[in-house]
Amino acid sequence: MKNLFKTLTLVSLLCAVASSFAAPNSAKDRDFRQQKTALKDTATADNELPAALQEILLDSKPLDNTASDQTTSDNLYFSKMQNDGNLQNPQLQTLDNEIKPYASKITLTNMGSPKGIEIYPGQKSAGISFTLPIDKVITSARLDLYVSMTEAMQGNTNHIDVKVNGQALGSLPVARTEITNYELDIPAEYLAQENSLTLEMTDEEFVCKIDYSGKQKILIDPESYLSVNGYNLELGSDLSLFPLPFFDKFNSAQTLINFVLPKNTSTDILYGPLMLASYFGTIADYRTVKFNVSSDTLPQDNSIVFAHPGQTVAGIDMPKKGGIYIKDNPYSRPYKNIFIVAKNKSDFIKAVYSLVKANLSTATDYLKIKDDKPELREAYDAPNWITSNKKVLLSSLLKNNQSLVTHGYTHGPLNLSFKAAPDLYQLYEDSGDLYVAYEFPLDKNIDENKSGLNLLLSGAFLDKLPVNKKGLLENIWRLSGGDAREDKRHVQISPSMIYGDNNLELYFDLRLKPNTPCSVISDPNVKSVIDESSYIDLSKTRHFARLPNLSYFVGASFPFTRYSDFSHTVVLLPDNPTAVELNTLMNMVARAGNSTGSMVSYEQVVIGSDLFTKEPGFFEDKDLLVISNLSHKDYLSKLFDGSAFIFNGNELNIYDYGLISFRGGFFRGLRRFLSGDFRAENLDANRYVRTSMAWRGFLSFLSPFDSDKIAVVVTATDDEELDKLTDDLSNSKVNREVRGDITLISGLNKVMSFNVGDYIFSGNVSTSFKILTFAGEHVIWLCISSFIVLILLSYIISKYLQRRSRARLLENSNRQNG
Repeated sequence: MKNLFKTLTLVSLLCAVASSFAAPNSAKDRDFRQQKTALKDTATADNELPAALQEILLDSKPLDNTASDQTTSDNLYFSKMQNDGNLQNPQLQTLDNEIKPYASKITLTNMGSPKGIEIYPGQKSAGISFTLPIDKVITSARLDLYVSMTEAMQGNTNHIDVKVNGQALGSLPVARTEITNYELDIPAEYLAQENSLTLEMTDEEFVCKIDYSGKQKILIDPESYLSVNGYNLELGSDLSLFPLPFFDKFNSAQTLINFVLPKNTSTDILYGPLMLASYFGTIADYRTVKFNVSSDTLPQDNSIVFAHPGQTVAGIDMPKKGGIYIKDNPYSRPYKNIFIVAKNKSDFIKAVYSLVKANLSTATDYLKIKDDKPELREAYDAPNWITSNKKVLLSSLLKNNQSLVTHGYTHGPLNLSFKAAPDLYQLYEDSGDLYVAYEFPLDKNIDENKSGLNLLLSGAFLDKLPVNKKGLLENIWRLSGGDAREDKRHVQISPSMIYGDNNLELYFDLRLKPNTPCSVISDPNVKSVIDESSYIDLSKTRHFARLPNLSYFVGASFPFTRYSDFSHTVVLLPDNPTAVELNTLMNMVARAGNSTGSMVSYEQVVIGSDLFTKEPGFFEDKDLLVISNLSHKDYLSKLFDGSAFIFNGNELNIYDYGLISFRGGFFRGLRRFLSGDFRAENLDANRYVRTSMAWRGFLSFLSPFDSDKIAVVVTATDDEELDKLTDDLSNSKVNREVRGDITLISGLNKVMSFNVGDYIFSGNVSTSFKILTFAGEHVIWLCISSFIVLILLSYIISKYLQRRSRARLLENSNRQNG
């Protein structure tokens, strides 16, 4: 692989040298421009294109003299395809033939280490693996490390040798508790597609020290980063390379994907980008993908265009024949355009499905739309969610580079990441079961009383599994020479600890006895083992939750992902949605795809509010995902009907229900009153909303069309704020603060959440259980109800006893008279 990258680097440099000697205006280029100028004179006012087409999106430079020039050049673009549906590489001169520079910054967080790197006494080395994009040629690189140590180590000077792929970069002195920045240049030839960064301790005193207090450690901050520079490698116009060049699984940095839509996009076209955005989410894993949606403008970058046959987008006439095409970007090398051309909603879904499932073995620049589409999903069957109806082996949660075996006495924990439905609930005494079969190394230097296997779930401590069995008889048996080793344990897991994203951490905490030789401390031959029979079992849990709950939405896009294909979801957009609103929508469905591993393919998309009054039944039995900033006041007001959200002029307010209010209906008001639910947070929420100049966030409430369904509005005071929301959700600290049914994010990630509206209980439990749950949350009314029931029972029993007494008296009287 290293030889491949060296070859690519050499080829790139040769291309750069060759292009520097090329004439700036070749004969073909002059002829091409003369042809466009001649055709320009024949253009009519009716065919004039929008002024936006005269600029390239990224640098706002004119594409050429006139918009009609662009139309003429791009008509050549598909001239061959309109005849037979096959791309014949028409001779279209691009306006920019320069090799494009590439620059990227990859933090330790991007590499998959959000906590950075920690080195403890007794630890010889630590490190992390990272990858670089396959379609880039790296010419220079620099590593910036932010290093510090704890106060307990103050006064000591340690040294770290830094290596990349085994090649030494330098030695760093660590002597300060404050963060110190070190810059290390990396020769490009040291880097490959898959790489390792290794930090080796060189001080024997540190490596041989035994200290388990946790107070002494060296810290590499997670914001430490690798910066790389180079060139984009030009790929062929080949659909078999997809998802390249749009998404590269070896690119650890954030990926921006461009979608291009026609001007005044129709609803049926949106099904294509929505489905494709969710697909990119499914393959992103821990990486972040964002989307940039352009209207009738072709970016100077890789882009995917969605249009009807014969439609004109960014001055390019689409072919008459539907299909998937790939072609060079006509304005800039080495970028590519994919054109997804389809007639209607169904064909766009089939086209995207054909593209992502093509699995092509030979190069092609054209793909027919197959008559195939995804199967409907069932509730809670998301591929990425661990099943809640049977045991799941821990070995099935391993990533490609992970193992259930750890080597040495000092090592990092085994982190098993998994996703789950966020509405799991413990019914009565049932709970989740974590079964761990394990084995510690047999070594006389191990302090078996202090060593153990630490178990943590998403940062919460579960248990420390011992080396030996506990108890008086077990200790006597062990001292007499018997085998008292503990090798398996069942640990209960409360479903309340299970979120959309979870991390099970297993750490063999091997404690060595004092004065253990240094040769033993650094011995890599010992190993600790988690047996492959270990599992997690959530089959005794149930799906039950109080909704709305925005923490479910940001964690797993729930409740929309209950059916991972969104078959029970309606996506709502205002009339003439802005580019930022469309960007946000694509980012939201990508998050859903990332959570479930399933493409969004059966949603309903509605633009505008006409159907609210014409066909309200269309929205029954559907959850609503709404993307709209607050400037669409009239549109949002129709959705807020009966909820805790109202507009006061142009300002959003939170309704104050007071002691009793029948907003939302008589029965809702009666329920609030009888349950003592007087919405104590509404006044504070309203005060915060009214005193905040700019914010973005989420509003959630019962659907105005079906009170058993939920609506979530992704909104902001303006597009500038809305554009920040996707980055907010990439911040784990922000995610942890999102809850309730309204969350506002302002400034530098200041998060405020409240519960202000009505709610429902949703899940697959019995009605009697729902009643008991409601009663358990309102103890006062439970006591009152119990008192009333007791009085009624007393009255009934009293009447029964009185009747029986009279009957006995009458019976005795009859006996005496007889």
